[in-house]
Amino acid sequence: MDKRIESARRLEAQGDILQALCIYRDAYQQDPSHQEAVQGIAQTALELGNLELAFEFFVKLLILDHQNPAAYIGRANVLFQYGQTDRALSDLAQAIRLDEPASELRIDCAAVLNDNGLPEIAFKALRPVRHCLFE
Repeated sequence: MDKRIESARRLEAQGDILQALCIYRDAYQQDPSHQEAVQGIAQTALELGNLELAFEFFVKLLILDHQNPAAYIGRANVLFQYGQTDRALSDLAQAIRLDEPASELRIDCAAVLNDNGLPEIAFKALRPVRHCLFE
């Protein structure tokens, strides 16, 4: 993995979201097709509440890889915040379809659903991985 991305992820984990965003942006400027940089920008922008930037970069990530379930989850998160529930649910459904076999990615889907007042759907999303989570 690119050392810049490793550094940005460390900063992000430590809570220095703005510095992480700067590193992701620098990596993106050097290579606009760098998927980890694009995803990093999208995710940190979302964490900072910059919905427009987050949406733009989740879309860019989907253009680079339309099979990336994390991009669908991220875009769904933004769409929920814009009040576009149907589109958000469609994106989460696509993320779940792409997550085969079911993985811990379902936890992220369930978190977004639960945060948006849909605990029943969140519980269903977790069903395939519950045996791993509650051992």
